Amino acid sequence: MDIKVIYNDGSVGAVPATSLEYRIAKKEIHAFQRSDGWVLIESGPLRKDYQSRPYSGSKKRITDYDDYIG
Repeated sequence: MDIKVIYNDGSVGAVPATSLEYRIAKKEIHAFQRSDGWVLIESGPLRKDYQSRPYSGSKKRITDYDDYIG
């Protein structure tokens, strides 16, 4: 699946989803489009940001929330 992106030079294109993280790390992309809108790389939120801060409390698994969602 391709993801729409805006490159740093302002041009618009599409990249394979498998290469998006690589292109972000190489600072080739200014923004990319999610289903709910555009995400600016500089202001996020990016999923990688969440993964870099591991959660150390209880209730780490989605199945731990079954009591709350019925």
